[in-house]
Amino acid sequence: MSSRRFLSVENLEQRIVLDAFGLVGPALPNSWQAVIVELNDNTSDARLIGNDVVGRGGGQLGHIYNHAIKGFSAQMPVAAIQALQNNPLIKRVELDIQMQAFADSLTQVLPTGVDRINGDQQLEGDPIAIDVNIAIIDSGIDTHDDLNVVGGTHFYTTGNWRKSVTVQDDNYDDDNGHGSHVAGIAAARDNGIGVVGVAPGARLWSVKVLDENLNGSLSSIIAGIDWVTSTRTDGDPTNDIEVANMSLGGLGASTAYHNAIKSSVNAGIVYVVAAGNSYRDILGQDFQFGTSDDTIPAVYPEVATISAFADTDGKAGNAGPVSSLGYADDTFADFSNYSNSTRDSNDKLVSWYDDNNHGILSPGLGIDLMMPGVDIYSTYKDGGYAVGSGTSAAAPHAAGLAALYIAQNGRAHNAEEVYTIRQALIVGGKGWRDPDEGLYFPDPNYIPDSPDNHTENLGWVADQGPIDHAPTVEITSPVEGTSIAENVEVTATATDDNSVTQVEFVINGISLGTDTVESDGWSMMWDTTGLSDGVYEITAIATDTAGQTTSSKISVMLDNVDDVPTVALDSDGLAGVLSGTITVTADAWDDRGVDKVEFFVGGESIGVDTNATDGWSAEWDTTQYVDGYYAVTAIATDSGQRTATSIPIEAEVNNAVAPTMHVADLDGSSVLVRNRWTATSEILIQDAQGKPVVRATVTGSWSDGVTGTSEAVTDADGICTVVKTRISTRTPMVRFNVTNVSGLLKYAASDNVDPDGDSNGTSIVIASPLSASRYSVGSAQALASVFEDTDDREFDNRGDEREIKQVTKRVQAKAQVPQGRQMQPQTRESSDRVVESTAQEFESLLDDTVLELLAKGWK
Repeated sequence: MSSRRFLSVENLEQRIVLDAFGLVGPALPNSWQAVIVELNDNTSDARLIGNDVVGRGGGQLGHIYNHAIKGFSAQMPVAAIQALQNNPLIKRVELDIQMQAFADSLTQVLPTGVDRINGDQQLEGDPIAIDVNIAIIDSGIDTHDDLNVVGGTHFYTTGNWRKSVTVQDDNYDDDNGHGSHVAGIAAARDNGIGVVGVAPGARLWSVKVLDENLNGSLSSIIAGIDWVTSTRTDGDPTNDIEVANMSLGGLGASTAYHNAIKSSVNAGIVYVVAAGNSYRDILGQDFQFGTSDDTIPAVYPEVATISAFADTDGKAGNAGPVSSLGYADDTFADFSNYSNSTRDSNDKLVSWYDDNNHGILSPGLGIDLMMPGVDIYSTYKDGGYAVGSGTSAAAPHAAGLAALYIAQNGRAHNAEEVYTIRQALIVGGKGWRDPDEGLYFPDPNYIPDSPDNHTENLGWVADQGPIDHAPTVEITSPVEGTSIAENVEVTATATDDNSVTQVEFVINGISLGTDTVESDGWSMMWDTTGLSDGVYEITAIATDTAGQTTSSKISVMLDNVDDVPTVALDSDGLAGVLSGTITVTADAWDDRGVDKVEFFVGGESIGVDTNATDGWSAEWDTTQYVDGYYAVTAIATDSGQRTATSIPIEAEVNNAVAPTMHVADLDGSSVLVRNRWTATSEILIQDAQGKPVVRATVTGSWSDGVTGTSEAVTDADGICTVVKTRISTRTPMVRFNVTNVSGLLKYAASDNVDPDGDSNGTSIVIASPLSASRYSVGSAQALASVFEDTDDREFDNRGDEREIKQVTKRVQAKAQVPQGRQMQPQTRESSDRVVESTAQEFESLLDDTVLELLAKGWK
């Protein structure tokens, strides 16, 4: 027999627990700690509470947990962690600890594990993908031709360990190879290449929580469990995880971790975990649950814990060669953890699992099954293949076995059904002295290398015919999210590889009825008239000939109170004087839909619109009406034949003389913007009766120093504006010319007027703001002549305030500044800039200098 090899790669930190008596365990004064905070079960918003608690404590919020447990992870100062014990919303706080994969090194060899547990019998006949979702909570899964990876997620932390940032993204590829190796053991495809898994082609979900060195924080692992749990409640049945493999673990005690797994199992997910590689009892030396020497999560009674044994030839009988690690064929791998009993006060062998294993009975006590875990050939990262050893390799054999059972018998929906699956796999296994493929040896005195002979069964793929898959079902009517009322027919489609025997329809958990006749489709009438309005959940449950069931759910809004529709006319289309044929439009809405909108003029219908695809409208030929004023209305009718009438709008009809419009006022203004100026023209458009014209389009051109065109549309007051920007200060004035006005009325340019006389109604001159000021361009030219007459040396004397003032006085005199007003120099910086310029250079700076002095310097 081989010598014992200790292959564990555990390197763990002790947990820290906050209970009613305060902080227990090691603490680092004036430092930060990464913690997991579990909130009370009735907490509604973990993120809101986390932001508040961590923010006030001066920490960094991490992962948010809403499904497996209520809570969050965080990095906080120790003093702030101590203060959390007084918060009534918090159940407990634990130190975030490092977890690792249970794996040995990987090398290239051939596989035997699937063959040893009778997995080859699944490969008979045509290849078929196992219709089960398996989550691999590990280092990720690489893209691989031999793996059916359908999705996943990635949780990790960055930065310093005691002050880090938690992240979730979709980069769930494998940086190490461990997760890809585990995935292939469970579910590599039966595709004629590479290897084949225990549950060939099952859908794999990569939940990446370990890094390239196979390390990961407990907070990230709990986030992964939370994500897996969410798939059972997100309304999408296609991603419902049914089996989760965890080939990882560590030493410690974490109530949050335990609670997360318990909640996930309660959702119907079978958790398969590695026992660990330390050749020790999973309960530790004290044989007590919940202490710091527990191997977690292997110690939790809610999970199927798997130990490892060595097999080298895929056959029973101890006839194969010695493994690469020195183990004989068909021997217990003595790196594997185990589950012992201990003697009580009456010298009786007892185990904690005797009364705490949820009724599950296993010869291995806290270990469900033993699986091949030495020299296991499987898929690897970068599209390759490799061999690995450890309980990490043993566990996915059992995960695949659970997937096969579910494919044959249906998934679990709660914890009790999970435990039923586990017990069935234990009972279906082979005992170590079973002459039929078990750990059986010719020597009847052989005792397997498992402490105190509590040897768990060898997991076994039962001989069976083609897998009878569960049925599929989909609700076809009503449609998800729609509103319903009164009597509703609920319909569904259902299929099965054999046949569907019935479809039951359930409303908010109460059975509506069961349809057992498929000839007319699967359906049931639902009378909603006596129910309160609100959201209702409809579930269809299909059952096949094997008794397997599948359900589908939708939510609908019940609305039996028929609201009156709303309707409003478009007033803009009825503004001004109307002539010829116009389009009258309206907006209409109803909670059950608008059937039609009818339009009226003076109480007489002018048309009914029953198609809202292009809006509600009708054509009005005003030539059939005597000129004058008419009340226009619209009446909307909903699907329940309830009606509503719009507020009437008075419209004027005049077909005797073609109505016209013209420019009634044309104004202009200007403003300095930095070293440029902007011109604005405001135009008023009125009809022949002096009423404003709405939605008339005014087009015009700019001239006299500038070019270009502008266009604007009049508002409810008949006014619009056009703007010309970035006009040079050398341009003293510009002109805007109205070239056309278009709209419902005819443009009469000859009627253009301007009451205030600053234009002719068609064209307006807009002066520069400099030209418009009291200090005219002439003043600027006078200013320039003063500088031209000044000696050069006067400009060369930099910083001479006295000479600057002399120049200023001469400028004032030359420019004829009005009595009592002064022009003062700018800041010293501005004055220096003027003085250091020579008379010859000043010519090129004239525009900018004049602008600065006139705009800022005159007081």
